[in-house]
This record gives sequence, structure tokens and C-alpha cells, in this order.
Amino acid sequence: MVQRTDRSDRARRRRPASRPQGRCKLSDNRYPAILRGMKPLDLPFVGRKQRLSDRVADELRAAITERRLPPGSRLPTEAALSQSFGVSRPVVREAVSRLASEGLVESHQGSGLFVPEHRPLTPLRLDPRVHESSSTLEELYELRRAVEAEIAALAALRRSRAQLTAIGRALAAVEAARDAGSDGVEEDLSFHQAIAEACGNRLLQSTWAFLGQYLRGAIRITHSNESRSPAFEAAVHAEHAAIAEAIRLRQPENARAAVLAHLEGAASRLACAARTH
Repeated sequence: MVQRTDRSDRARRRRPASRPQGRCKLSDNRYPAILRGMKPLDLPFVGRKQRLSDRVADELRAAITERRLPPGSRLPTEAALSQSFGVSRPVVREAVSRLASEGLVESHQGSGLFVPEHRPLTPLRLDPRVHESSSTLEELYELRRAVEAEIAALAALRRSRAQLTAIGRALAAVEAARDAGSDGVEEDLSFHQAIAEACGNRLLQSTWAFLGQYLRGAIRITHSNESRSPAFEAAVHAEHAAIAEAIRLRQPENARAAVLAHLEGAASRLACAARTH
């Protein structure tokens, strides 16, 4: 009797564990624990309007960059990922294709997809909805202060006469847009772009050009808020003028201070409007 029980126990140990319905088998040692038995609702997706392929790409990208999928590791199969994320295989295919274009995964013929042993430089990415919450909007202002204050200081030192003229024209366009009742978002961006072009540092210019892609939403919010108050509009005009004047006079410290005052003023005006609503 004891022997039969032992044989039964050994047989049970040899038999593979049954799989819950609806889940892929991710307990294989080739697959890291982060993907085992993952359900769609476990994923830290932000914003349900985001495309499914973007969500899957974001989750896999985070797993790679945080080394939960370490260099040299093999990705689960397309079918396994499809089941694990609860999406179709074409969605997974599109997500993985995006990661491949970024150099984060590579195909080994006949073996599947792998995380490269030597990862390429990770491109800078920001959430395009960075302006949609008060916490991330505050972080965006902090980033702008770090970048734009130095840009303005260098522009004050290095600007040419032609660049100063371009800054003056851009400032006039901001005011004209305001007087015409326009939201003035593009004109505001062009004003700050003109300052960036005068700083004489290509890396800072590239950084501002990248950052500018994400500023439209934030600037639209601040302009919408400021247009409700003549006092707010007057403050913005004075802050822009102070930046341009410090650059004209070649006063880098004043230019830096003027940018900081402008961005802090914009954040303060937003906070004031939030308190009154």
C-alpha cells in the first residue's frame, strides 16, 4: 500500500501542472517572473484612450529598460504575449515592431525575439499627455525652468542683431494674437523658439525643440486661464517683455531671472485659477 502511494506521488510530480483556462504558460524558466500569469488589469496602463499596441509597447519597454527583461533574454512568443496581455496577436506584433525599430528587441532567425546584449542608447520619451494632470504639469514647469533659464542666459550673451530682431518680431506676434482674440499658442512657442535659436548651443536647441512638442497642451491651458483676467494678461506681457529686454541688454543673469519669474508666474496663475473653481 505504501509503495503504491509512493509511485502515485512520483507520477504526480512527473505530470506537468495544469494551466488555468485563459492564461498562457509563462512558468517556463525562459520567461521572467514579471510576465508570468499577467492579466490585463494588472498592467499599469495610464489613460484608457491610449491605443492597445501603445499600452503593450509601454509595458514591454518598461520591463526592458528596468531590466525585468534582462539583456540576452528571450521574449515570450507572440501567442503567449497575446494571451498574457489579453489582446490580439496583430496588436502584439505592432507593439513588438515598434520596440524593434527602437533597437530594444532583435530577431534571431529561427529562435525568436531577444533583448540585445548591448542595448542602444535609450531615446528620450515623454508622455504626450504630460499636461493633463496637475502633478505632471508641475514637473513640466520644473523641466522648463531648468532648460529655458539657461537658454535665455546664453542668448543674452551670444545673440546676434538679426536674432534679436527675430525675438522682437516673435514677441510682437504674441501680442498681436492676444489683441485679435487668438489663443496665441503657436506665437508663444515661436517666441521661445527664437530665444533658443539665439543661445548658440546646438544641444540646448535640440533639447528645446524636443520639449516644444509637448508644450502646446500646457501653453493652451495657461493661455485659456490667463485670457479670463486682464491682470493675468498684463502680467504675461510684462514677463515676456522682461525676458526680451534682458537679452537685448546682454544681461544673462537678468534673462535667467526673467524666465524663472515668467514660469513661476504661469504656475501661480494656474494654481490661483484652480482655487477659485
